[in-house]
Amino acid sequence: MNKTFRDLLILVGGFGSIWLIFILVPWEIDEPTIEISEEREMELGRIMVEEWIFEDGGLDVLTHPTLDSAINMISARLLSQLDSSEFNHHIWVVNDDEINAFTLPGGYIIINSGLIDFAEHPEEVAGVIAHELGHVEKRHVVQRLIKELGLSILLSVIGGGDAILLNEVGRTALSTAFDRAQEKEADQFALMLLQQAEIDHRVLATFFRRLKNEQGNNGQQMELFMTHPHHNARIKAALETELPDDFQPKPFALNWQRVK
Repeated sequence: MNKTFRDLLILVGGFGSIWLIFILVPWEIDEPTIEISEEREMELGRIMVEEWIFEDGGLDVLTHPTLDSAINMISARLLSQLDSSEFNHHIWVVNDDEINAFTLPGGYIIINSGLIDFAEHPEEVAGVIAHELGHVEKRHVVQRLIKELGLSILLSVIGGGDAILLNEVGRTALSTAFDRAQEKEADQFALMLLQQAEIDHRVLATFFRRLKNEQGNNGQQMELFMTHPHHNARIKAALETELPDDFQPKPFALNWQRVK
């Protein structure tokens, strides 16, 4: 064996050992510190909501006694199972045909009317709200905004910054996707919260399967490069999470067709 070939084997072996260490050792990575209080986060959310809903009117909030009663019933069941929360949660339905929901800083959750129309029963909406509550409680929105814009921009808006800064924060909140770890964490939070609220968490699997059929299977092969978990992965996670032996789901006393 010549010296060059031996040195090459040593080099390859060294790289292989390093690779195995990174693969096999359970590295602990601390979550980033959020350098803003819950109170300031709620104030930021209030400013954004007042600008878009009560002043600008960019979001068309739907109000109807039947719809309001249904959303209140669903959200109350979920919120009652939160051990503790620093946030005052607000949930609205807005007039938008897209099957979607999103979260603003400080506990503000927006549900599109398209999602209400798409849902076959209230438990599916409960699953979506539970997921968004995961983003709220884990403070994913403010983490994302600090990462994208920096803490000083957010503090400036909270302190009365101009409309340009506020609009930039708003556009970032709506356009920048959560990363894969945050989406997975919100899904896991939702599965746990649904069980505690006496809702069969497998409803999320049904919802994602129907959503997959609605949207097609585009992007499945690119899952490793997507920030949002693919529907198949989310279906699998919902089905694999076991229910307690004594679990008994408690149906919502709602006429869902009337709500829709």
